[in-house]
Amino acid sequence: MTDDGSPDPTDSVKGAAARAAMAIEAFQAKAVPRALWDAEIAAKFQPLVMPPIPEFHIPVDGNLASEFYNRLTDWIQRFDAGLDNEHEVGVRLVTFGQALTFHLDHLGYWNPSLISFCGTTEQGDPVELIQHVSQISILLLKMKRADPSKPKKPIGFCMPEEDGAGQTGQALP
Repeated sequence: MTDDGSPDPTDSVKGAAARAAMAIEAFQAKAVPRALWDAEIAAKFQPLVMPPIPEFHIPVDGNLASEFYNRLTDWIQRFDAGLDNEHEVGVRLVTFGQALTFHLDHLGYWNPSLISFCGTTEQGDPVELIQHVSQISILLLKMKRADPSKPKKPIGFCMPEEDGAGQTGQALP
């Protein structure tokens, strides 16, 4: 009660808290010991066993530049395998108005759609053609090696490692 005789509004809150505390104490006094209760509950339930996670194979998009790169590399390596030690793979670009022929050093790609052809002209000038996969049209040629004193490279190709986004630093820095 307050000084003016009206009920104290905090009495009901204090009383409810006190009654809750007494109920908890009474329950704990009469309740089953916690360790026994946990053991009984645990005996009723089996542990959850997760089934094995299946392996997922993401289908390869055959229209990605990386797939074109793999196919082109295979064709070029087969062509090179038929050449003697005096010759190497050359490329003539078929899509340009003037003919451009060069010694092919390596390929590169940038997914989803760019392929690069890198090499040197017969004059020793570096060339790099960057082309959309839908535009690729090259002619493989047997060319005299630029420097027969050096050991023949197995075409000069290496399989690039992707950075997760489908790009390689192989030919496109």
